[in-house]
Amino acid sequence: MANKKPVVLELPVINSMKDVGYQQARIGNTLRHVALAALEREPDLPDNFSEHGKAEFLAGVDLCYNDLHPAITYFKLDGNWLPAESFEVGADVSKLNSMQIGTQYCMALTGQEFGALNNEKSGTYDASLYSVVKVWRERIKKYRHNKVNDLLTQVRKIQNEGKPRTRAARDDFAQYLPAWFDTAEKRCKTSIAQYTDTTANLERFKRAKAAFIKEYSKE
Repeated sequence: MANKKPVVLELPVINSMKDVGYQQARIGNTLRHVALAALEREPDLPDNFSEHGKAEFLAGVDLCYNDLHPAITYFKLDGNWLPAESFEVGADVSKLNSMQIGTQYCMALTGQEFGALNNEKSGTYDASLYSVVKVWRERIKKYRHNKVNDLLTQVRKIQNEGKPRTRAARDDFAQYLPAWFDTAEKRCKTSIAQYTDTTANLERFKRAKAAFIKEYSKE
């Protein structure tokens, strides 16, 4: 019942702030190099990430996530899929159904296939499997989202190199609010459409916006 152990990343030995400075600078150079490589292949970044390019990028991100969080063996007991580690050492699981659940399996499922696991009318209905896969997919999507943002942030830094920084005139708060809500709503839509951000919810945002404006408008 042993599962594959996660890959242990070799971290540098740090004994002083001098080591901290060196490693920080080194990592910064590596991130810049990676972002430059991304721009060579995706010149429209950060505003546009081609479907093919993004798919390849996420495939690489998934490989890293899989190294850190390898697939786990699950056994089905009384209708519930349980990780191997939840069984006592020496437990007889030979007659139980088993499967490997991890990044590859969970992200290979289409949205329709995933939803079917929770649909009682579906031929693949399995509420327990749906719950397990849901946790995996949410964690992987969050990891993907963060890595996309990290890349785009580095790309923007490169594109802004050498540009003078100017401070815009500060609007009154009443003038600032509409622009902020407009930017936030666009960000919410983009997160949903491009980065599969599970924390973005457009309808909830609109309700919160209306409630804020109503409350703030009171004298």
